[in-house]
Amino acid sequence: LQRSEPIAALWAAETAIYPRFGYGRATRRLFTEVKRAHGALSNAPEDSSIRLRMMKSSDDFELVQPVYAAVRASRGGVPAIDDRWHERSTWDPPSSRNGASALYTVVAEDDAGVRGFMRYNVKPDWTDSHDDGTLNIYRLMSSDPAAHAALWRYALTFDLTAKVKW
Repeated sequence: LQRSEPIAALWAAETAIYPRFGYGRATRRLFTEVKRAHGALSNAPEDSSIRLRMMKSSDDFELVQPVYAAVRASRGGVPAIDDRWHERSTWDPPSSRNGASALYTVVAEDDAGVRGFMRYNVKPDWTDSHDDGTLNIYRLMSSDPAAHAALWRYALTFDLTAKVKW
């Protein structure tokens, strides 16, 4: 932008001291964990026209961008994305996975196109008696409640996992 407007940003190491200088937290990060045995959707909409399709996350940009744009138009604070953002958010070297699988995307689509997507990986784990793996959700967005519910059903019924983290 060349509008000659001032902007200030701060990447703070000690966030507690900066509000007195006029800086505030722009975003928060929240993590939640649902044990599959206790996870269920109640009164969630279903749409039999929705199909789920899995792909490598590095190949999903053209499909998920319209969903992202629709969500961005209706929700404040969602930044614009481009190819560079996509490349950064799907960068997935094996050395940074900490024992988890590669990053995948599942899209919820119908004949009109993609209605939602979930980007995730799976970290397998086994105890003496059962599977204890984790499905880690990195991004879940949808343009309607039925697609959102379909993606959550996928996550909550994923084989060989005991919990879902988002």
